[in-house]
Amino acid sequence: AWPTYGRDLARSGVADAARPGRLAVRWRAHPDAAVHPQPPAGRPPPPTHVTARGPRGKQPRPMLGLALLDYPELIPYDLELLIILGSNVVMSGADPQRIVQALQKVPFVVALGDRLDETLECADLVFPTAQGLERCDFPVNRLEGWVTGRHWYFTARNPVVEPPPDVRHTVDLFMEWAERLGLRPELNEKLNAELALSDSEKMETNHHYTNREMVERRMRSMFGADHDIGWFEKNGLVAWERSLAERYPRAVLKLPHLPVYFPEIMERGQDLKGVLNQLNLDWDLSSYQALPLWSGCWSHKTRQSDQFFLVNYKLPFQTSTTTQYNPWLAELSQHHPRALAVTMNRDTGKRLGIADKEEIELQGVNGHAERGVARLSECVHPDVVAVASCFGHWSHHQPPGVPRGINFNAFVPLNIRGMEMLSGDYDSCALVTIRKLGKTRRPAS
Repeated sequence: AWPTYGRDLARSGVADAARPGRLAVRWRAHPDAAVHPQPPAGRPPPPTHVTARGPRGKQPRPMLGLALLDYPELIPYDLELLIILGSNVVMSGADPQRIVQALQKVPFVVALGDRLDETLECADLVFPTAQGLERCDFPVNRLEGWVTGRHWYFTARNPVVEPPPDVRHTVDLFMEWAERLGLRPELNEKLNAELALSDSEKMETNHHYTNREMVERRMRSMFGADHDIGWFEKNGLVAWERSLAERYPRAVLKLPHLPVYFPEIMERGQDLKGVLNQLNLDWDLSSYQALPLWSGCWSHKTRQSDQFFLVNYKLPFQTSTTTQYNPWLAELSQHHPRALAVTMNRDTGKRLGIADKEEIELQGVNGHAERGVARLSECVHPDVVAVASCFGHWSHHQPPGVPRGINFNAFVPLNIRGMEMLSGDYDSCALVTIRKLGKTRRPAS
């Protein structure tokens, strides 16, 4: 519930801008007010994402960058403040350099994070937050819903050390912001519902609560008065065995059929088309169909004979954009035979005259180029080259000795053709050409 509440809190800050002494965020009407109606009194502006007007996925992230760079008409107000919470948005999406350009268009960027990464370096104001070993959270890992597994479980994260002075949990920061905005009663009431607190554990509307206090109230609400923080510090988690029907519900229970026909999607597509027509935008809405369909992304339709599909794969010891700074994992990456290399098919290498461990250059369709070391393999399709994880960080605060490697996202163009208009998701499609440089070396840092 906390990420969702963070967005609500930010919107509340905009809505409360007119109150004296509140957060100084102002809303001004867009020149095309006929297309973008004025928000009702006391409500925040309409959402930035045009996909909010149609069926969409959880996170149409590219939309904000695209709106700032290419489609300013999609933002029906003058954007003056952007709050980024615990996400390296620069490195975790398409074309990091374009995302930097988009952030530069925002007058004031506030970022919360537990390390100085590329995104925080773009911010005007940084709030340091506690990292995993300094946090108290519940539940952290849990098994619920229709996922196979022998046990249901809910685990707690207890701090190993205290955070440095002036470094706080994100929730404690949010609570202070809400109180400064005069939103404490509304916030506490909403959290009572969002966290499903029992009657005996509900928070008083005018009382200040820390994150630790709220965590403990949630623990006791879910599992009883004896399951406080002390209990979880001793036991770590709550777990119990699942029944056979819970482990394999479709094999045991009589469940309804899954629908495959959705006529309302076509209606939503027409609604979205009407909005785009008013904005003079001609976007591909062909995915708004009542039946499921598959359509190849732009790379399948535009690929030239000398281009290869660049794909990304995971390493078991690196996670997203968050672990490349770790010196131990960095050393492991350097000793791994392929982690920092460009893996390509052995027959493709032979055809291009590229030997194993030779230096090559990848050139993307968006103009981005990087050098790397080729590793030949039978496990890669002849039309594909592969790079691992999310390397290629350039933050000035990377620890010494951390390998640079190749950043896959830098080869993914940020433009509207890469966004699936029905779900709001973005295709991780990249085409590259390969140039042999001739030198033989180890994959370098």
